[in-house]
Amino acid sequence: MSFNVTLGLAIILSCVASVSFANPDIAIIDLHGKSITSHDAEEITNRLTIAIQELERFEIIDQTRLVEILSEYKMKPESCKDRQCFQELGRLIDADALIIAQIEWPGTSPLFGVRIFDVHSGTIVKRGWLEGSSVQEIIHDIPRLVNQTFDQPLPTERNISPGFGVVLVDVSQDSTEIYLDNRSVGFTPVPGYIVKAGLHIVGVSRPGFIRESQTIHISAGDTSTVSFVLKPRPVTGILELSIPEPNAVVFIADEERGRSPETIVELNPGVYPVTIAKTGYIDWKKTYEIAAGDTIFQEVILKKVPMGYVRVDVSRDSIDVFLDNKFIGTSPTGILFIRSGIHTVGIRAEGFISESRTVEVFPGDTVTVEFKVTPRPTTGKIVLDINEDDASVYLDGEFAGRSPMESFELKPGEYSITVKKRDYLDTSLSIDVSAGKITQTRINLRKAPFGIIYIDVSHDGAEVFMDNKRIGISPVPGYRVSSGVHMVGVRRPGFFGESKRVELSPGDTAYVDFTLQPRPQARELLLEDEVIVK
Repeated sequence: MSFNVTLGLAIILSCVASVSFANPDIAIIDLHGKSITSHDAEEITNRLTIAIQELERFEIIDQTRLVEILSEYKMKPESCKDRQCFQELGRLIDADALIIAQIEWPGTSPLFGVRIFDVHSGTIVKRGWLEGSSVQEIIHDIPRLVNQTFDQPLPTERNISPGFGVVLVDVSQDSTEIYLDNRSVGFTPVPGYIVKAGLHIVGVSRPGFIRESQTIHISAGDTSTVSFVLKPRPVTGILELSIPEPNAVVFIADEERGRSPETIVELNPGVYPVTIAKTGYIDWKKTYEIAAGDTIFQEVILKKVPMGYVRVDVSRDSIDVFLDNKFIGTSPTGILFIRSGIHTVGIRAEGFISESRTVEVFPGDTVTVEFKVTPRPTTGKIVLDINEDDASVYLDGEFAGRSPMESFELKPGEYSITVKKRDYLDTSLSIDVSAGKITQTRINLRKAPFGIIYIDVSHDGAEVFMDNKRIGISPVPGYRVSSGVHMVGVRRPGFFGESKRVELSPGDTAYVDFTLQPRPQARELLLEDEVIVK
């Protein structure tokens, strides 16, 4: 529980407002308060009175006389709550300053304080506080509080030389640094300062608050007051957008932050890209750098998007139509009303080839886009360009024809192609076939390198074979063949046939000998013939 009670105590410096004086009169009104007892209030009043008397700087005005003056004007010091009331009270009793006391209970312990109010300027010139564990401890320490609060003379107590005046500085926050003509002179609360008559600059500075200054003219012998109400230093900036067009969306750093007309945005310091968008209008974009305390105002005039027309003509119905890759319906779609500029119109449908066109639409013009729908092919083509005619072509091992040939139409897939020709090296490759695509391939056959095979047979008249092909009757001359592996064979009636494998390197010569062996029956007949001849 917290009580904040201004006690009914007013110490009134009743003295003539002159530049030089001594021992001004003081009047003390009895202290009263709801949160303390009458006995405690009386003790605080007495203790405060004695402490001020011991300063030997003031004369205590007779209590009865002061009460009569206040009663005549029907005024009570404890009823004053603002500066105007305190000023009126001080002027009524011809005082230069008032001392206002108050006691608070911020917790379980009391807090007692005094404020010195300058009647001429209507400002607080000094403050003092005293904290104790009890009211009795407060009463005991009042002399110390009085000595600390009155450690320097008040402006009205000073002797002011000719050509000088007094500056009083009233600041809403304590512990504020005061600057007089750009020179630091102390921290609030502060007494008045005696300065030469003329213009002076008074400034205040406190961490976390905006630094402020005022220029004031001081007249000789006068007391002038400069008041400051400190404003906290802002940590954010304000971006205020004036958008006459309603319901426009405001994006700041790609985040939606409101719609017009509510367009005042508080932002941390930094750089922000701003976009304002509305259907049918051109996006408005700008980048702002926001600093703490800044308020940036921007009027935004949105411009309508220039529009044009697109007629989409498709040769078949029920074909999907797309504008800038967005589905807009199936054919027939009629005429589209779109913003001017570059656009892409396309069609798609299962079983048909997808197509697209890029068009430029000008404001107010109509552009027609035509599509002739083509069924999607189910086969592809292979076109072979073979450098040699009469070469045999095999497709996946099966004979497919001889060169020259135009093409193969095949289902999609991977196929193996082999091309062969006598005295040439075989050439093989794999080809992928895609539906609707033509694959062209050039095949260059290379001649095979050759060697010579000589065949010697023990009996003339035997048929000689090379790779199962008859090449003549023994005796045969040397036979020119391609390098590689070959099978050489011989046959003669009445004899066993024979064959041999020959591996021939390029440029080599190979010799193959065959000694035919008669078949058994043939040998027996031969012997009988021999006997008859004898």
